[in-house]
Amino acid sequence: MKAIITGASSGLGKEFAKQLSKKGYDLVLVARRKERLRELKDELDTNIEIVTLDLSFPTNCVKLFKKYKKENIDILINNAGFGVFGNFDQTPLDRELALIDINIVAVHTLTKLFLQKFKKENKGYILNVASSAAFQPGPLMSTYYASKSYVYNLKCAIYPNFSRLILIFSKPTFVYSTQITVGKTSQSFIPSITSSSAPSTSKTNKSKNFILFFKTKLL
Repeated sequence: MKAIITGASSGLGKEFAKQLSKKGYDLVLVARRKERLRELKDELDTNIEIVTLDLSFPTNCVKLFKKYKKENIDILINNAGFGVFGNFDQTPLDRELALIDINIVAVHTLTKLFLQKFKKENKGYILNVASSAAFQPGPLMSTYYASKSYVYNLKCAIYPNFSRLILIFSKPTFVYSTQITVGKTSQSFIPSITSSSAPSTSKTNKSKNFILFFKTKLL
């Protein structure tokens, strides 16, 4: 069993890695910060591959897929992302465009490529990490909220397509796609927001929620 996790160096991605490793999954950990990935690798008991990539560059998303295209991958978790905080007319355009590239373009690209692979193999599981921000506009974090709305609605749009495919071909499929909408956590997302006036957050018990999630049958 093998899973790919993007944004695995901290926060939710790190927690996903811990939970899946406990369940016996070999892991491909993808992030920009190599040292953090090495530290996480030392904490895990299964076989771990480290891939240092900045997924805000679309070519790196394609590179990641091509690297594992022919391998037996069971799970893809699209977790990488960040936020930009501030008035829309004052926030840096280059940071917002990078946000769109990683929160939207990377998720879209990897979901599409791996979904095509999983469909051919008739197995696989994709988890896209959305947010409670997906359900409302977010003053001072407008681009981030909009990006998570995209992730949420993309998944909602994909699901009916697969329902129709099952009906048309009259055969079962074992390709699954879902998402979680995350609220506040104690992950390192908040400090990474581009603003010195970024909001604070209270700690929550991440592990308990993830254990419950991964108790469900994935494949």
